[in-house]
This record gives sequence, C-alpha cells and structure tokens, in this order.
Amino acid sequence: MIAFALQPPSRQALHVLHFGSQQTSSNFSSMQTHYSQPENRQNTITILGTSAMTRELARFGQLCEKVVIDLVKKGANILTCGGTSGLYGIAFRAAKDHSRKDPITGKPIQNLAVLHAPLWGDEDIHNCVPIGIVPSEPERSNKFYESSDTFIIFPGRTTTILEAVVLIQKNEHRKNAPLKKIILVGRDFFQGLHEQYKQLYRSGFLKHLPEQLYRIVDNEQELQSALRK
Repeated sequence: MIAFALQPPSRQALHVLHFGSQQTSSNFSSMQTHYSQPENRQNTITILGTSAMTRELARFGQLCEKVVIDLVKKGANILTCGGTSGLYGIAFRAAKDHSRKDPITGKPIQNLAVLHAPLWGDEDIHNCVPIGIVPSEPERSNKFYESSDTFIIFPGRTTTILEAVVLIQKNEHRKNAPLKKIILVGRDFFQGLHEQYKQLYRSGFLKHLPEQLYRIVDNEQELQSALRK
C-alpha cells in the first residue's frame, strides 16, 4: 500500500487569492517555498493530460478518477493546472471532492494548482490551493517539476507531449540527483514517443535508458505497480 504523509500548508499559503491585488506576489512566494520543500515534493503527484475529451479517451478518464481518489485518500496532494475540462478536470474534481478541507478557508488542501496568466477561463481557483502563476506553458512545466517528484501523464494534445518531453529531458540531466518518477499512461498512445527515445539512446544521445527516464503503463494494475516502485 502506498502511504503519504499529509503536510498542511501555512495559513498564509491558504489565504484566498484575489488576482491583481498587492497580496498576490507574497502569497505565491510563500506557497512556492512551502510546496518546493522535499517532504512536500515527495507527497505531491502531478497529473497531466488533455483538457478535451474524446470517446477514445473515456477509459483513461475512468482510470484517472479512480487513481486520484485512491491517492488523495492515502494522503497525497494532487497538482494540476486548475482547469475543469477534460482529463485535467477529472483529476481536479476527484481531488477537490475527496481532499481534506482547511478548517478556516474551507479550501481542499490536497488539491493544488499551477495557474496560467492570463487564465484560460475554465479554472476553478476557489476550490484549489494555487501554488503559483506562470506566463507560459514551458514555465508551467518547470513549476510542476519543482513542486513534485511523481508525474502521471495521460494522453493529450501536442501541449501534453511537449510537457512530457520537457519533464523527461529534465530527468535526463539530473546529474547525481535521484530520477523523478514519470509515468506515461497509454501504451499505444505513447509508443511513437518511446520509439524516438530508444533511437536517441541507440544513437548515443541519452545517458539513461528510456526505461530509466520514464515508465509506460496501460491499466490500473500497471499504474499502481509503477507508483509503488
């Protein structure tokens, strides 16, 4: 069984944010410091995936919801972009609905978000704990990497592929630090990416085997096994 030790955020970090207020920068600075601490990174699972849904992705939505609920009940924090659409939205709502609530603010303290500025429009900033605002998607990937040691990446658009590549590249260059856990969900979907990384390794452009940088899984049993290792 996977167990996580819940690390409550500071009262300042849980202050209700008002975009454009003078309080915003100091609040986010406090939250970023809190959630970048090793004990919180280890306790935070980042969920990535599409903000759209198709019939083909339905099974991944069911798997995403089930796994997020299980992780939250075991004490883990869930980190997303704060959006309520697609696979992102499934992860967001599952974390929101099953998270412990702060007794003062009422916010679900296990439902974390890195927000994009300006907002895309589908974010629910009142039912999460925003731990940062970034001006671009590459910087959002950087913030995810700073705040989490485990990443579950579901199928998505080109943006999702880019996020996966950025995270894998950061793993490749961690020098002597332990590699972070990157789990790609969907064997058929990520097969092409896997083949490209195998070619990079054969060509001498990677120092790690692709299987060291990430794992590909296709169902709940494989995903749970990857999370335990």
